[in-house]
Amino acid sequence: MRLPIWYLPSDLTQDAWINVTGTYHYDKHKGMEITVTDIEDAEPSEEEYVYPIY
Repeated sequence: MRLPIWYLPSDLTQDAWINVTGTYHYDKHKGMEITVTDIEDAEPSEEEYVYPIY
């Protein structure tokens, strides 16, 4: 899956927690793409875990 380039809000700080909403679709030339439609602040998770990208 390939994520397109998108711009983060200018007030986003390092180690900030956010919820990202978007849609995904398949492009026969580019593969899977995700389009971000909304970014909002979020509370930190009780157990922090970042999923690895393979």
